[in-house]
Parts: sequence; C-alpha cells; structure tokens
Amino acid sequence: MKKAFVVWEGAITVALFAFLCAGNFSCGTNSDEPHRLDLKGEVVSGDIFIGNPTSLLLYDNLILICDRYESKMLTIVDRNTFSLVGRHINEGRGPGEVTGRVEWSVLGDRLYAYQANGGGALNIYSLPDMAYIESVMIDNSSAAVRRMPDYYVGNSAIGEGRLQIFDKNGKYLFAGSDYPDSGNNISDSFRFAAYQGYYCTHPSENRYVFGGAYSDNIEFHAIRDGEHILVKEYKGVDVRATMDNEMIDISDDALLGYKGAWGGEKWCYMLYMGKTLAENEGRRTMWSDNVFLYTWDGELDTACKLDRSVRAIMVDEANGNLYGIARDDEGYQHIVKFKL
Repeated sequence: MKKAFVVWEGAITVALFAFLCAGNFSCGTNSDEPHRLDLKGEVVSGDIFIGNPTSLLLYDNLILICDRYESKMLTIVDRNTFSLVGRHINEGRGPGEVTGRVEWSVLGDRLYAYQANGGGALNIYSLPDMAYIESVMIDNSSAAVRRMPDYYVGNSAIGEGRLQIFDKNGKYLFAGSDYPDSGNNISDSFRFAAYQGYYCTHPSENRYVFGGAYSDNIEFHAIRDGEHILVKEYKGVDVRATMDNEMIDISDDALLGYKGAWGGEKWCYMLYMGKTLAENEGRRTMWSDNVFLYTWDGELDTACKLDRSVRAIMVDEANGNLYGIARDDEGYQHIVKFKL
C-alpha cells in the first residue's frame, strides 16, 4: 500500500470561528464566505424512552438509537412516525452480543459494532433484520473503529499515527493521520488522550474527516488508487494540556473544539464548540449549538447555529433533516430534528 500526502495548510483561527458562531456575517454568493443558517429544533422522540444515547444512525426509513436499555443495546424507531420498531442486540459477551463502550457505524445494509473493551472485536449485523453475521478482530486495540467501503479506520494509543487504517479482515495497514509535531515527544497514553477527537467516514468513498476535541485542527483524508492522501488540513490552536497522576489536565485556555461528526454523501457535518475551558466554566462538554458543513475536499460551505445545544448529530440528507440529542430543563434527553 502506497502512502502519499498532498497538503494545503490553512489557518482557521479561533477568531474566525468565534466570528462564524456569533453569526456576525451574512449569507452571500461569494464562494469564500460560508453561508449561515439559523435552525430551530423540534422534539420528535415523543414517548420513546431515551436514556443516555451515545450515537444516532440512519438506515432507510429507520433511525437506530445507540442507547442501553433493559439489557438491549439498540433502539430502532420509524424515521417518519418515531414509533418503536424494536430493541435489539443483547448486552453480554456471547456470540452477537456487545459490552462496554461500543462504536457503531452503518455502511450499506450492514451494521458494525466495535467493542473498545472487547479485545478488538467488531461485530457485523445485517440490516434491517439485525441478524448477527460474524466478528472481525481489529489489530492494535483501537478505541473506536468505523467502516469505509474498502477499509476500517480507527484510533489507538498503540502504534503509529493518531488514526490507523485496517483491511477488511482487521489487519493493520498503515497510519492514516499523524500526530502534530508537538505530540510526538510525549508518552503514548498522554498523546492519545490529549489529541483525541471525532471523525466520520464517507458512505460510498474511502474518505474520512477528523476534528480535534481540544483544538480547532481538522483534517480531510482519502484513499485513492492505493494511495493514502491528506487532502487538506487546518491548523489553528494546538492542544494545551498536562498529565497529572496518569490523568489528563486540560488547561483553562485550552480550546474545546469538535464534539461530534457525521458523514453524508455531499457534506461532512462537524459539531463544534469554539470556547476555551474557562469560557465554558471548566466543563469538558460534548454539547454544542454550532454545526459546520464541509465539502469532503475541506471547504467550509455553511455554518449552522442551532437554537439549543445537542450532541451525537445525525443527518438525513435525502430529506434535509439534522438530528441531535438535546436535554430539557429537567435533564431528560430527547431527539430533536432541525430542518436544513
């Protein structure tokens, strides 16, 4: 497998992001100026019990809610009516079961469930019947793994690279995303914790995008004709953190960056915070009300301002709907839909 890098570096600074998030620009036809959308959300989950979902997935007319409930790991609802279709996949360590932290992804008519605490096991199920097909063992004990058409991509504290590429059998091929230079001379565990982030994959091409959780760095990658390409990256504020008793200590002036990602055919959708830890009252939140739409070649096209903070975003591009998990005043969580 060849590996090549084609890089255009740009600086999307904190000031620019603050400018976008504050809504201090108007929509226009200038291709260099992102469009702005103010989106109002509508609670759509109704009477469906929502506990503490980790992610939302879409398959045909079904929304898959990754939410542990009564020993079931997945709740499925109808996309149009939000009526309950069923609860599936047992929690456990037997064949077809999953346990611990699970990274879910959908590609075509397959559901992939990677178990970060399951020794590298990735379960594969058919959709929509949820039948267990097989398990693939992923090298290097990755923390999270997602499927691309011809590869898996995952992040691991073991081995080279912030993100790593695996073949369809789970065998490690090469590092997909390198750590910044400032992350190369520190321990593996600290480097992994400090430079973590959120990433999404393209549903029909071997592409992925990674955004830093504690910086505004974002990278756009592709694998084409046997070559791994860093298509574009934006380098802004670096991670500001120290290690204290094996725990990561994020500095007050550290930037809380990307907090979620979703990959569609046309856009990659990135949930972005854009505040320092001090500005966010010391909370390392996963919630935000800013969603940026990038092309897969790394051009920022649209900045969306939501009327409430969400996490775990998911987009139905065919119908122009963005979904997220939101909390009400009493702390209960609901699924909210925004019209793009």
